[in-house]
Amino acid sequence: MDLKNYTFLIILSLIFIAPLIFSFTGKSGFLQKLRYAMPAIFISGFMFLLWDIRFTQVGIWSYREEYTVGLFHKGLPIEEWFFYLVIPYSALFVYEIIKTRFSTLNFNNISTAISLALIVCLGIVAYMYRIRLYTFFCFFFTTIYLGYTIFRKQFKPHLTHFFLSYIIMLVPYLLLNGILTWNMAIEYHQEQVLNIWLWMVPVENLVYLFLLMLINITVYEYLSERNFF
Repeated sequence: MDLKNYTFLIILSLIFIAPLIFSFTGKSGFLQKLRYAMPAIFISGFMFLLWDIRFTQVGIWSYREEYTVGLFHKGLPIEEWFFYLVIPYSALFVYEIIKTRFSTLNFNNISTAISLALIVCLGIVAYMYRIRLYTFFCFFFTTIYLGYTIFRKQFKPHLTHFFLSYIIMLVPYLLLNGILTWNMAIEYHQEQVLNIWLWMVPVENLVYLFLLMLINITVYEYLSERNFF
């Protein structure tokens, strides 16, 4: 195999290595929260993998084997399965660090206003572009779950830290997606996306990350605050 076969795996490993190492140094405090993080990761991973598998089957996107190690399951490269561990784990680690180090930071009213605006905008886009499957489902699911989260109000104390975590996670996420799209390791069906790109990444992917992180962090907080185990 050539070096390019390890492109996807190398980038994921670089994203994963720092959160993993610092989790076990004892200084971050995240190690004690792993019992809440892992269920959140598995719950979101199960849902998003079903979505990923189905959209791969119908051709919304596809993976080029020459940019993977060649191991596929259910139509997805093994790296994509690894993705749903790496990104949520890293996001929860970043979120916990921000929440701990900046516990007094509170822009929750502003974050709520931004969330309400997002609900309206995402809902409108989902309706207007309902024939584009990736756009519709991505924006629609995010509208529904964000609306549920905001109107329950239980997550409001964490909104500031969530948005900051999302902004930070955009950096490695855009790096990963940008390189893979540039190499055409992942190809998107042009008729199923808006064709609005940020550094070669479809705008739908940014919403996709938002939803993935929101589900992970809300489940994580729900389990943490209730001390189920």
